[in-house]
Amino acid sequence: MRNMIVSAAALFGFGYILGRKKRRAEPYGRTAFRRFDDGGPIGQAQPIRDADVAAMRDEQNAWSRRDDELDQTFPASDATAKY
Repeated sequence: MRNMIVSAAALFGFGYILGRKKRRAEPYGRTAFRRFDDGGPIGQAQPIRDADVAAMRDEQNAWSRRDDELDQTFPASDATAKY
């Protein structure tokens, strides 16, 4: 029983270390916090986009009128984010 617990703890520790190394290799794990490739506008700390299909950073997919209306309801820049 003791050997089984020690083996499980060692396996868990090994998996934790590998996962931690992988997370550190990526600059930011979540898309929302990744920097734009071009760094955004010159002199601006955070890249901000206008609310519209034409201002999208990624490849444009077909948007319906509803998609565009929903996009317009969210502020393009986060007002609470003290730029």
